[in-house]
Amino acid sequence: MVDVSNVVGDYIEDAIVGYVLGVSFDDLDADVLGKLKLHVLDSIGVTLASRSAEPIPALNRVASMFPGDSPTLCCGSTTLDLASFINTFMVRYWDYNDTYISKTPSHPSDIIGTALTVASRYGSSGRDFLTALAIGYELITRFCDTTYLETVHGWDHTNFTGIGHLAVAAKLMHVNSNVLWNALSIYVTSYNATRQIRVGELSHWKAGITADKARNAVMALIFAMSGLTGPSKPFEGERGFIRQLMNGDFDPSPIRELENMPKPNAVLRVHLKKYPVEYYLQSVIDSLTRIREDYGRIGIDDVDEINVHLNEHVFRIANPDNPERWFPRTKETADHSLPWVLAIALIHGTVDLSHYRAEYYSSNEVVNVMRRIKVNIDPELNKYPPDSSPIRITIKLRNGKEVEGFTAYPRGHVKNPMSEDEIEEKFRRLTRGVLTREGQEEVIRLVKDLENLTNINTLIKALTQT
Repeated sequence: MVDVSNVVGDYIEDAIVGYVLGVSFDDLDADVLGKLKLHVLDSIGVTLASRSAEPIPALNRVASMFPGDSPTLCCGSTTLDLASFINTFMVRYWDYNDTYISKTPSHPSDIIGTALTVASRYGSSGRDFLTALAIGYELITRFCDTTYLETVHGWDHTNFTGIGHLAVAAKLMHVNSNVLWNALSIYVTSYNATRQIRVGELSHWKAGITADKARNAVMALIFAMSGLTGPSKPFEGERGFIRQLMNGDFDPSPIRELENMPKPNAVLRVHLKKYPVEYYLQSVIDSLTRIREDYGRIGIDDVDEINVHLNEHVFRIANPDNPERWFPRTKETADHSLPWVLAIALIHGTVDLSHYRAEYYSSNEVVNVMRRIKVNIDPELNKYPPDSSPIRITIKLRNGKEVEGFTAYPRGHVKNPMSEDEIEEKFRRLTRGVLTREGQEEVIRLVKDLENLTNINTLIKALTQT
């Protein structure tokens, strides 16, 4: 372990600093390396698909106000912190990147926006880039295993994601232990987000909050590199991260284990998304697909009632008691709306990016289906582990017949993984019209060979070619 005994802190911070500085590329096993590259390709596809998204003009205005030399994937160049914000926003906007399911769910690949930005600025190699990502994934997932940050304590999961953003940036900047200690201290005591971001009618800030975490992580490092110091005991202190955000409800064992320098392998437990909807709702679409496979296509005029059965954990996350989920008016609310996702999938057979338009949010056809939906807790489904998404859909037809579909592990879950071909096809579909066909294949080739890339800017150049 890297010696951090010369700085005063708590065991959590010491464990993080030692782990970030101590892990090297040689610690990445082949299966970790392979899956990490698939998640990079997946996230790049989602990012490039965001170039035509509704918030892009606003991001362009932000970038134009603060000229700099750090490239974005949509808006020219700007300062390092704002480029990290913009690139991370693009990764997250469509809610189509990866997901970790635990006590606190998260989207670890949010940090790929930060990694691309900082690696570009520092001319990092592909090996350094992958090592930083592996460390970031490890920290985010381990913190998510410590407590129910969202459902019990009311704080946003990005408070954990931000620690990953900072770790990735620090590793690529090659900072020393003193700088990392102070940056981490500044960060965790200063930039905490509440769960209100994901309650009621959702806004652009659903994607913006993780982007802001990226920006603040970079700035915390810049402050510490410039000589500014951070508070003592940022995690363990009497008014520190654990007591203020979790009221002391924190299992320290996942973080303590970092002291033993385990090889980073968290990406093996992180799931990909087949559909651009909130993770638990993947099971809604897959369950409807099973119904169509077993019983054929069902016309909405044939439907009398639709019952959706969830366990308690999924019910709390899906939040069907929230009235805005039944009348979505924004893309951000729609992709978290169980009744809307179910209605669109029943009518159109799937949910894709083309459905995120105003005419689909409140059409008579969609509203007509949603009125027939009832959502219930089924205690029998509580037997499934926290990393599952058990959803049973029962459709009662007007002729009296009932049809049913069930999914616990949707396509893309590590127990039901998407193939490499499926992930590449998702990338091609999302970047069609953004990259040429030749450009698509060049990006796929570069990502597959990332560990041999001497400078990440070779990949950045390929991503900005249209």
